[in-house]
Amino acid sequence: MATLSERLAEKAKRNPNVKGQGRAAFIALKPDIKSALDEGWSAKEIWTLLREEEKISISYSVFLRYIRAYGLKEVSKSEEPIGQVPAGSEVVSPPVAAPAEVKPGEKFAGSSTFKLNSEPDKENLV
Repeated sequence: MATLSERLAEKAKRNPNVKGQGRAAFIALKPDIKSALDEGWSAKEIWTLLREEEKISISYSVFLRYIRAYGLKEVSKSEEPIGQVPAGSEVVSPPVAAPAEVKPGEKFAGSSTFKLNSEPDKENLV
């Protein structure tokens, strides 16, 4: 008889819209993922193979989050998806200078002069 984990993974495959199926599939494959990581395979290579074999359906960023959450491996910066902020990281914005106060009739510093001509030049119209 199959283990509970294997039976849960099989159930998740049969019911693709069940919430938590990705996590269940990951947990079922956790020993294999851990051994592959220990043997030196990258998380990206493991994830790609498991997706091709249709054993998992989670995104790469979720796969990395599960690896971190279950303590399988520290994920290196080179494995982080581009544009993703690692879980638990704080996003820090660069400081922005406060806008200078401009009194009515004054120009903004560095702005060019612009005058609206409400009567268009008929020669310039197409």
